[in-house]
Amino acid sequence: MHEAPMTENPFKAMHCTIETDNRAEFPGRYTIKLPPMLREIYGGDLDFVVSPEKLDRPVTFLNFVTDTKGVFNRKDLPGGGPISKGNEADAFGMALLRAVADGVMVGAGTVNGEPDHKWHVDFIFDAFPQMKGKEALRNEFKQWRKELGKQYEHPPTFFMTNSGQVNFDAAVFKDTSITKYIVTGAAGALALRTKFGMTTSALDALNTSILVYGDEKLDETAMMKDLRANFGIDILLHEGGRGVADALVQRGLIDQLFLTQMAASIENDTAPENLQYLLSTPDHQLLPEARVMTTRNDAAHTAKLIAVALAGVPKL
Repeated sequence: MHEAPMTENPFKAMHCTIETDNRAEFPGRYTIKLPPMLREIYGGDLDFVVSPEKLDRPVTFLNFVTDTKGVFNRKDLPGGGPISKGNEADAFGMALLRAVADGVMVGAGTVNGEPDHKWHVDFIFDAFPQMKGKEALRNEFKQWRKELGKQYEHPPTFFMTNSGQVNFDAAVFKDTSITKYIVTGAAGALALRTKFGMTTSALDALNTSILVYGDEKLDETAMMKDLRANFGIDILLHEGGRGVADALVQRGLIDQLFLTQMAASIENDTAPENLQYLLSTPDHQLLPEARVMTTRNDAAHTAKLIAVALAGVPKL
């Protein structure tokens, strides 16, 4: 009798193990249970520093990938791909956070830098080479999102802008299955309608609406409260633009950072003027006030998935 040949685990490279576990220091944390496949890969359940029930705005978190020195973006090759270089654990973490989010927010500049991107789980499996063919995992994420009772198959995308200048030729605006909002102040809304000619009918054709907060510039605090009160956004993922992310951090509107830190550095791969660092502190390290909840290593120890509490941290 011949034994059936063993098949290689298609998710082996993305399996994570916890290296640092400080969750006991956060007794008020909010834990979302993962289904067995996702829990096995992630090495546990998904923890947030606070519950939405404790806030009058969404629980809001950032997700970035950096190299070991803190570089998060190359101006000549924008986006996280050139930083993660196809790392499977990073792609898994991104999918995990998109699947749990009620909405995803990015800066308008991010759309200019990544015009082909769409901020939902399916894009990761359709466009990332390291995730191609992993249909069982895609289906697990989509089923989990349904079980969580999320209103939309794809989380609505919110684009922050003060100027009103948004790349409406980007792929995300051509996809009418995604609900999209431009969040801006009164000046940005006026520019959208006059300088950039975006009429209500033109926006409707793109399944896009303008949300105005603030008499002149965008009022981020009013925006966040309204997203919770009137749009059902309990959990908000911010995925792009250090400038707009920093503005939210300085106003105390970011609760947590999910950071994939690669073990390698790309500093020698490109000209210094093309490097953009996520953290502006000396040596690009987290501020002392930031508190690490968990650190996870991927299977090959090429990346760390770090969950950091930012509550009370005045600035990145």
